[in-house]
Amino acid sequence: MPRGYVFQPEVHKETKFTVDVTAAFELVWKRSGYKEQLSTDELTHRIAMIFFDLIGKANRGEIEMPFI
Repeated sequence: MPRGYVFQPEVHKETKFTVDVTAAFELVWKRSGYKEQLSTDELTHRIAMIFFDLIGKANRGEIEMPFI
């Protein structure tokens, strides 16, 4: 009978964003703990950069990859 194992990934860093509304009734995003407001396009770019940084760290061996 095959068995599967699930590994709990170690969280190195967590970034949270919350949505807010400006005085002009525009939706903006804020990173938890920061006052900087991001548009949806800026948030998309920021998340992509976080992801690519994570991939780069994995490729350099800076992050343990238990499932590989």
